Amino acid sequence: MSENDETPRETSISKSRSPEQIGDYWDTHSVADVWDQTHDVEFEVRVPRDRSLRVYGPHSVNREDADVFVLEVIEEDPVDETDEERWDKAFADSADKLAELADQALAEHREGKTQPLDPDKL
Repeated sequence: MSENDETPRETSISKSRSPEQIGDYWDTHSVADVWDQTHDVEFEVRVPRDRSLRVYGPHSVNREDADVFVLEVIEEDPVDETDEERWDKAFADSADKLAELADQALAEHREGKTQPLDPDKL
C-alpha cells in the first residue's frame, strides 16, 4: 500500500486493498503456493515501548532454499517477569522432565550411542 496516495494500491499477490482483506487472504492461502511471485525485502520495525517483538524462524516453506521469519508484535504485561524469572519458572516447572531426559542421555552415552559434537559440522 502506498504512503503518499489516498487510495490504497492493490497488493500484488492477494489483490487486496486493506489490511483486513490481506489478512483474510492469508488466512486461507500459503506462501508456499505463491513463492515464485515473492521477492526479498528489507524493512525496519518500530515497536512501541509497551510492546515487544517476537521473531520466529526460520521456517521452511516447502522449498530447500527458502526461509521465512515470522514477526509478531505482542503487548507486554506491565508487571512482566524478568527473563531470569521466566527461566527459573520454566526450569522449576519442567524439572522432572529434564531429569528424565538427562538420565536417558547418560544411558545412551554409556551404551555408546553418542558421538562427540563437532561444531564445524553443524
